Amino acid sequence: MARKPQLPVGIKLRGRGYLVTVRVDGDLKHTSFAGDTPIPVMVKWREDQREQFGTGPVEHGSFTADILAYLAKPKIAAQRYAKQKAGHLAQAHQGASATQAEADEQAT
Repeated sequence: MARKPQLPVGIKLRGRGYLVTVRVDGDLKHTSFAGDTPIPVMVKWREDQREQFGTGPVEHGSFTADILAYLAKPKIAAQRYAKQKAGHLAQAHQGASATQAEADEQAT
């Protein structure tokens, strides 16, 4: 029996079409495409969403860069709950950013 062709990350066959998802800065964005849509069009949509809604490159030495470097370590990535740990760090980072923004606002 022939296997289905492997679809790129974030593209799933749903009924007669495709569901395309991408996570940008913690927010999940999704859309549907007709079944006859070429795969490169869907991949481009994902890239466009990252460009449009992403925060851009990570500054070296920033808290975000430290989190990404930590999560990229093979020992950490291989842990059973690595995705959950990444989610917790993302929430902590968002909270820290909000707290810093409030502090900056009060200082002015």
